[in-house]
Amino acid sequence: MPILLSSHPRHRVKSQPGTRDGQECPSYAMGSDVFLRRFLYSFAGRVLKSMKANTMSSATSLQRIRSAAVHSILLPGIMLIHPATFAQQPQTVSQEVTNAATAPADGTEQLQLWPDGHPEPRVPIDPPERRETAADGLTRRFNVSNPRLIIHRPQKVLPANDSRRTTAIIVAPGGGFGRLSDEHEGLDVCRWLTSRGVTAIQLVYRTPTSRHPTPFTGPVQDLQKALIEVRKNAEGLNIDPENVGVMGFSAGGQTALIAAYGDPLIPEQTSQKENDTQHEPFRPDFLMLIYPYQVLGHAEKQIAGDGATGETTTRLRPEVHPDQAHIPTFIAQSSDDQASAPEGSIQLYLELRKRGIPAELHLYESGGHGFGMRPRNAGNGAHDWSGRAEVWLRMHEWMPSSQETK
Repeated sequence: MPILLSSHPRHRVKSQPGTRDGQECPSYAMGSDVFLRRFLYSFAGRVLKSMKANTMSSATSLQRIRSAAVHSILLPGIMLIHPATFAQQPQTVSQEVTNAATAPADGTEQLQLWPDGHPEPRVPIDPPERRETAADGLTRRFNVSNPRLIIHRPQKVLPANDSRRTTAIIVAPGGGFGRLSDEHEGLDVCRWLTSRGVTAIQLVYRTPTSRHPTPFTGPVQDLQKALIEVRKNAEGLNIDPENVGVMGFSAGGQTALIAAYGDPLIPEQTSQKENDTQHEPFRPDFLMLIYPYQVLGHAEKQIAGDGATGETTTRLRPEVHPDQAHIPTFIAQSSDDQASAPEGSIQLYLELRKRGIPAELHLYESGGHGFGMRPRNAGNGAHDWSGRAEVWLRMHEWMPSSQETK
């Protein structure tokens, strides 16, 4: 008998007879829970007897089979195991993404960025990657040596007769290059975007890199590679390869800014750029920066015409060259941000505006740094940033209107 282990929502068992995930289901899912449990226990016993001569003869094995059976539905030729039966691991899609018709549950679909290992600078595989919930109730990710993407398909979709593909937004969380704050600056953001009909792609970039000479190098490589791979897999993701944006928070904002307006840091793209300046798949089509980290370079001394030292001035970081691309940009930050000077966002906006690049800046009086989708004080203006971002995305037609989706 072939066995299929599945975590797709269609395969989950609901306690209410006649329904599955709120939808009407066939009659085989209906009936008494007591009858089903007895039937499955009996089935498990028969399986055990048939296998006893081989490897499974202990009482422990019997209990494991029976426990699995309680969470199962028997179909002709197929056993569907409830995901709670096992420690579920996200499905990995190495280089090609499955199409929408066979896509697994939201958040379980992954795309490896470097199947053969990422380039220098390296991040050690020991200690292993882990997620940890802090005293503030937020979960963060540590020790990422396997950069990858987590795909979140839209919860709302366009009508069947609408042939348009969706926009994709790659979300780069912050964390000071020492960890990833990928709950309130990652997963929460993806859920908001998918609820608005956008394909959200969570970037799990390598960390820690905070002690590297240039902490942004590895994360920028991962983001530029992500942009390339997402466009390669546009058909499977059902997205428009010319509508792929990036949203970055804090250190992820710095990463996004350098990936958009900096030089390519992936070797093969460096050579391509020299030969084809019009086709640069490593850059986003639009950029969204939420309290980006250290947008300004170090203060420099201007030399006056007569050789005297002038006033101290600040400029964009040397890796950022707004002349290299024309990328519409949305920026949101708080004036009382103590971790990253809001003057950086202001200067970036002015530089983009001077070059005729569409840009929108929201500077709130209060809100601090690192609020993500969970502002600490609902009374301050910063809680409104996602609403302003939504208006901006719809203005550029990167997010469908509420009337267009269902």
